[in-house]
Amino acid sequence: MRFVALFATLVAEAIVLRPAPFQLTDHFIFVTAGRLVLEGRSPYDPAAWADAAQRFDSPHIETMIATTGAVWSYPPWTAYLFAPFGALQPLVGAWAFHLTDLALGIVGLALLARSFPWRHERTAALALALGGAFQPFVIGVRWGQFSGLLILGLALLMHGLGSTRRVRVAALVTGVLLLAAKPHVITVLAVVVLAILISRRAWRDLAAIAAPLAVIAGVTTALYPEWIDIAGFGYRTRVEEFARYASTYSLAFDLSANAWPVVAGILIVLASGACAAAWLLAPSDLRCHSALAGAATVSLVIVPYLYPYDHVTLLPSLFLAVAVAQRAAIGRALQLGAAFAIGLLVPWAAFFVSSARPTQATSAWVPLLMSGLLLASVVVARTERRPSLDEEAAQTAASPAPRSV
Repeated sequence: MRFVALFATLVAEAIVLRPAPFQLTDHFIFVTAGRLVLEGRSPYDPAAWADAAQRFDSPHIETMIATTGAVWSYPPWTAYLFAPFGALQPLVGAWAFHLTDLALGIVGLALLARSFPWRHERTAALALALGGAFQPFVIGVRWGQFSGLLILGLALLMHGLGSTRRVRVAALVTGVLLLAAKPHVITVLAVVVLAILISRRAWRDLAAIAAPLAVIAGVTTALYPEWIDIAGFGYRTRVEEFARYASTYSLAFDLSANAWPVVAGILIVLASGACAAAWLLAPSDLRCHSALAGAATVSLVIVPYLYPYDHVTLLPSLFLAVAVAQRAAIGRALQLGAAFAIGLLVPWAAFFVSSARPTQATSAWVPLLMSGLLLASVVVARTERRPSLDEEAAQTAASPAPRSV
């Protein structure tokens, strides 16, 4: 039932999931980066991007060159993820990347749902339907960002931290490596994952994660040592124009141009406090979920530069909100309504409002509101807590048999 709802959602929005013209999206950027590293050339070479802008007749790439001076601002190891697409003819590679990212997103949504405790199939189906219609996912796929890859990384990370089976280490390592493709949006999440593994004394898991990360980062940096300066310049240029993007700082500037640092600080403290409180108050069976969901949310709240599609890492918070609703004896409709509003209506409304403005600041409300939804969900779970299915079975087994009359 849960997968029927997901695929019905995807079919209903198929027109939106179709890519925009490739000249206006990021598809050719990732395909070109993959081709450059395959050819042994630097993805940070300005001449390569000037040539790509001309060859693909891409005003999008031309604008990036003119405004930031650095089209490829990702670490060099990210480019290698797209080498298979770079080996193809550019148009074929762009389509292959688009369809692959969509497929990875679908698989990631399914795996993410599996990591949460569901009492009813219809509740899991609702969560997957909301995930499939989540604006950052849909727009990320349409615009040629690797949103599906990030969803899969999150799902594998949560699965690995919550599993005691042999797949644990493989899921953890793969999840971390996928998320490392866009490190600036997972800074707090990375710290929390490290803290969880240290608290569990999971030294083998830490070594299994650290070793490939160190090798990949070391080798690619040795191949392209210029990336630190060039990518750093591109990132700094974007940060200096922070008011254009979907960050908390942009929203603060939009609300009060004169006092934006104070406003931003207040918003960050409120959102971070809500996520920290959610972790502290969470029932034991949701403690890990709330820690990871809150860390992913705070990572977005504090980063100075991001787009609305980067909010795709809010999906764990949204799934947790829906999962908690099935526990509520009172207020279930209110909980589901809040998840529906913040997970579906607000992101799409903010996106359309921002499209008519020179700033995407309105979309910055999404992670802020999601932090409040996460805290409210944990309070509901704590207040309305019912025994888990295992606990119910244990209680039934421990209860004395009824006496015969």
